[in-house]
Amino acid sequence: MAHETCAKIIPETWVDDIDGSKRVFGVDSIIKDRWSLKCAACTIPDLKAHGAPLQCIMGKCSKAYHVSCAREQKSGASYEEVEVEEHQVLANFDATNGNDAGGGPETVDEAGRRVLKTITKLNVAITCAQHNKNRNQAKRKEKTDAFIRGILAIPPYARIRIKLPSGLFEVTLVSVDQQKEEVEVIWTTGSTRRCKWSTIVWDQDGPKYTMPLVAISATDISSTTTNGLLDGTGLNGVQGSISSAIGS
Repeated sequence: MAHETCAKIIPETWVDDIDGSKRVFGVDSIIKDRWSLKCAACTIPDLKAHGAPLQCIMGKCSKAYHVSCAREQKSGASYEEVEVEEHQVLANFDATNGNDAGGGPETVDEAGRRVLKTITKLNVAITCAQHNKNRNQAKRKEKTDAFIRGILAIPPYARIRIKLPSGLFEVTLVSVDQQKEEVEVIWTTGSTRRCKWSTIVWDQDGPKYTMPLVAISATDISSTTTNGLLDGTGLNGVQGSISSAIGS
């Protein structure tokens, strides 16, 4: 017997109680195109073509899922029960011509078709992984959180690379302003500048940076900048100055 839950959702089918036993009706009425859909979540060929899937609700997306696969959110699918509606089950003949076996309809619709009964159907919204809003939002948030963690993990006065419209530059990080999503850096000329933290160059493991060979402090940066030691050599000028001062 067809799956009861699926029968309550597939548009052409319904479940009825016959002599105390639930039975599925309308399977023969399922449109041919629905049978040709392949479930995007099933990995076993026999199951992939088994049952009547429902298509992703987004535009002309061709992805489809079995009701059970979508409910289990397989392959990134989303499943949402939208509303419960009443549908009329119609006979496949013109009830106005008197050719029905029941001796004439009790109820007909506007087109003159016999209304066998009114059933309750569950309307659901199924989306594929590509159009799954919740999944995509979660992925974007995860990516953003990882980006912020990477930025905040860069030690002060590390050498970083930033990419601007005018080119790629190696600068010294001074501070990070999380609220404004900016970083303050020391330019090769010794001047400070604020840049969007999105300009920092990343590789697969995170933001690219290197540490100076000699530990420095904000006082060191300030004094060497004042003395003009960051003229075109960046932090290397600071390293050279400190190395000379300690006799190395």
